[in-house]
Amino acid sequence: AGGGVAPGAADVNRRKEDPSLRDGAAACFTLEVHGSTVRAACWDGRGAKPLPFDAQKTGACPATLKIDDASQFLKWTRKKPSQRAAEPHLAGAKVGARGRDEILAPGASLGAVDGLQSTMTEESDFGAVKEACYDLDGEKVAPHLAVALLCAKPRQRATQLVERPVRRCTIVAPASASAAWRLALCRALEAVDCTAASIVGAPVAALVGKALKEPQAFGAAAVDGIEGRVVCVDVTSMGVDCAVVDVDEGQFRAVAVAGDVLKKDRAALVKCALGEKNDALVAKCETAARAVIKQALASISKEALEAPSHYLVRGEATLAEAALKAAASLAKKNVAVVEAEAVDAVLGAAFLTASELGLPQAPEISQKSVLASSIGIAPLVRGSPDTKQQETLFEAGEDLPCSARHAYVRKDLLKERQLTDDAELSWAFVEDSTALREGCYDPFETVDDDDEVTHAQKCTVEYSVDTRGIPVARVLAAAVPRNAERMKRKAEEKKCHGYLKMFLLAFVALPGSFTLYHMGKRRITRAKTIAILEDFYGRAQPDKVANAGTIADKYEGFEELL
Repeated sequence: AGGGVAPGAADVNRRKEDPSLRDGAAACFTLEVHGSTVRAACWDGRGAKPLPFDAQKTGACPATLKIDDASQFLKWTRKKPSQRAAEPHLAGAKVGARGRDEILAPGASLGAVDGLQSTMTEESDFGAVKEACYDLDGEKVAPHLAVALLCAKPRQRATQLVERPVRRCTIVAPASASAAWRLALCRALEAVDCTAASIVGAPVAALVGKALKEPQAFGAAAVDGIEGRVVCVDVTSMGVDCAVVDVDEGQFRAVAVAGDVLKKDRAALVKCALGEKNDALVAKCETAARAVIKQALASISKEALEAPSHYLVRGEATLAEAALKAAASLAKKNVAVVEAEAVDAVLGAAFLTASELGLPQAPEISQKSVLASSIGIAPLVRGSPDTKQQETLFEAGEDLPCSARHAYVRKDLLKERQLTDDAELSWAFVEDSTALREGCYDPFETVDDDDEVTHAQKCTVEYSVDTRGIPVARVLAAAVPRNAERMKRKAEEKKCHGYLKMFLLAFVALPGSFTLYHMGKRRITRAKTIAILEDFYGRAQPDKVANAGTIADKYEGFEELL
């Protein structure tokens, strides 16, 4: 179900014989692309372990794109998703290479509204959305298309390993990643014909990977023996990320998340994560990590008074030092600080994916997360979301998935916003006063009995945030207005149909009843005639008694004469 090298003849034959491998049991790969390094893994059902891989077969590669031919790259971005997935080698760019014309760590720019060479405004169904873009030969390229090329290589490699198209991916993301970032990465995967089936927080994934590899580090012989509260700290080119995780019998439940993207130091963080030494930045990250840990612990409800039993730290290159020092300064005397490797996150996500899909020899583990930031809705006014009128739907820290139902009356909303009766009422999801690309398109709009577009007067909308941390809106019910004239016509048609049914019933039933009546009458008369003939022939000609029935049929209609 996937391996570290290209399958040989023996492996191919084994895949054909093993049903779990033949059916593509591991047709899902895990991917971490948010930092300065691309890491990927898939589940090996034969070895009962996740295998790291990427296009270079080294387990990781720099999240950089060296643009050799800008025109070829732009041409690749305009292709269909299936073509992009099949032809990353024709993109005119080298993944993991450095050079003069390069795109460095595009994952760090996902969902951003500034920080790059140019800004592009896109008109969506839910208002105008600004997005920071790369300027390539005078053309604007969205970061998600650059990330798409980074995703295409591991996806192509996974397809080669499992010998069938792999269109499902588990993303390793910062636990405190915004919904805008998550949506942008989902768009990147969609751009190469793949779906983000699940999103796992990097701190939680790193904890799962470390716990399954070395449960002894947490004072247990196996992962199901680990109990307690673990504070996981991750320092990467995306900034500082923290999750407080309760562990019990193989269940990993995040109870709080916090983070600091260190926006002003983004460029320096990327360079530091790629190996550049920067003591001042490491010290700043240490201070930020300490503040984020305190913020995460403070956000836990007062009922949960359990103190941390372990600290888990992970970091890219020299940034790991900042995470280690911050955790060590806050850990109490008897609390151990465990160091995780950079690859543990993607391996832990592979473990979780294998368990969720029920792949061969997968461990029995699970994870739950919480909402990183508050999600609200804002009405669209003249095509743009009015964030001043936003309404909070879900508060940060709520368990995922979560949902809420709201009932609306159209005339009240129109009056409140001073709009005419033919105006559209749509909402956009808002996160930290920033509109997302998702929302609810006029839930009152419906089709009446005449198949014409109209507006209902009442509706019920269910808002939800799925396990990936992405908001969704769904209209549950809308009271469709009725046409009185059409209703009257429908009643007359129903009455006519009733009369027609009665006529058809009478047309079939009356002849049938008449026939059945006469058949019954004939049967009684014949029985009486046969009885009389048998009595007569029994006294006059006994040899004709057996022919009484035939004689009765021959003289049918002359019974009285007989």
